[in-house]
Amino acid sequence: MIDCLDKYVCSECAGNSEIKKGVFDEKKERKTCSYCKKRRLCICTRSLAEAIDVEYRGDCEPCDSGGSRPSEIITELLELNKSAGELDADLVNILYYGELHGGNKGVDSIYDESQLYCSHSEKYPPIIDGREHRELWDSYCNKIKHQTRFFNNQAIELLNSIFLGLNKILPKNSTSPIRSIKPTDSTDVFYRARQASNAQEKIKICCHPTQELNSPPVNIANAGRMNAIGISVFYAAFDIETCISELRLPVGENIISGQFKLEQQITVLDLTGLDNIKTDNVHGNNENDDDYSLKDRLVFLQKVSAEISKPISPHMESLEYMPTQAFAEYLAHHYEPKIDAVIYSSTQTNGKGKNIVFLNRASKVSNIQTPKNGEYKAMLIDKTYFIKPSLEKTNRFEMDAGQWNEYENMHFSENYETDDNKYLSFVEGSLKLHRLKAINYEVECFDVSVDSLSSP
Repeated sequence: MIDCLDKYVCSECAGNSEIKKGVFDEKKERKTCSYCKKRRLCICTRSLAEAIDVEYRGDCEPCDSGGSRPSEIITELLELNKSAGELDADLVNILYYGELHGGNKGVDSIYDESQLYCSHSEKYPPIIDGREHRELWDSYCNKIKHQTRFFNNQAIELLNSIFLGLNKILPKNSTSPIRSIKPTDSTDVFYRARQASNAQEKIKICCHPTQELNSPPVNIANAGRMNAIGISVFYAAFDIETCISELRLPVGENIISGQFKLEQQITVLDLTGLDNIKTDNVHGNNENDDDYSLKDRLVFLQKVSAEISKPISPHMESLEYMPTQAFAEYLAHHYEPKIDAVIYSSTQTNGKGKNIVFLNRASKVSNIQTPKNGEYKAMLIDKTYFIKPSLEKTNRFEMDAGQWNEYENMHFSENYETDDNKYLSFVEGSLKLHRLKAINYEVECFDVSVDSLSSP
């Protein structure tokens, strides 16, 4: 047995490549590093060897000239600096030992320091098959599918004639519908919620709220009021009551909600600010303005606000959502200044609550660390929903059924969002579990009078 099998390496000495990151996420423990002699979070050198073997073995093979020794290739793959000349030699010894005594015994060695090796790409030049330009085409297709798709120049000109210069229709001393919201503003907290019908959904949302309450990945983003299919946006509300009402769930369902806050300034179009403006108060700012045209424009914009808010029957959504979907893309990509979010009234609360939709580029949420896969237990005590991982393999049938009411084996996927330009972040400690006990309706009542249908 070789001595380097029992060595440990810290993150500083393991290089700067992506290869080490997955190993450190799973297997790190506090040890004394065998290379810098400092006590840090380390991984076993054997674990790093297994990770490097996947990259090395899939690309390197023996060659007669022009190649490199295994230690040189490993140094380059790991981007070693501090530990070069020692860690690379240990990794080669571990992998060479594995070839001699493991499952690869009898197979030609690829970790022999006396031999030269080169990558497939060096030995076999790339074939000119249009692959590079195909990647450019795929990038173009991604923009068309997931960013903007509706507009031609004529459509943009029509919308410009309706929406540009909104300040012209505003009475004096009124607030512009286009304004900025900063992270320091008191209104920068937003609520988002999801249905949680079973234990698995509850535990998963609570353990990983920034992914589960986030806007959906583009590959599963369904069409909505302000987004076409495949375009991800972030729907939220300014209060929890409105947020729950917008889900339109039956009595008895469970809901998990959380708060989000701004990380950077955004520009919003607040359509609720137009709803209460009276046409009698609208007058042109100069003699070239047509009062009639300005008032007509205001009425139209108020109808747009109502159009965005009105409920749509599920079987009509794909058709009826198209105008508001196109409107959202116009605001995000063609209007100046470009709009990050739209605020509109909630019909589910009869206009008392406000919704906000963060459009595509502003819908990104900062992620937190993904929880570990494994078994989770949960219980509800004094209106607090406690969740904790099961550190030991416990026989669920031996658990106290009166105490623990949820028990699931959970698998958490990797974070799907890699864009660093985040506009929103989750407010830690804001999660709430809601149980929908009743739905209150606000009803308007009318008398009915029916003329006699019989012949005189």
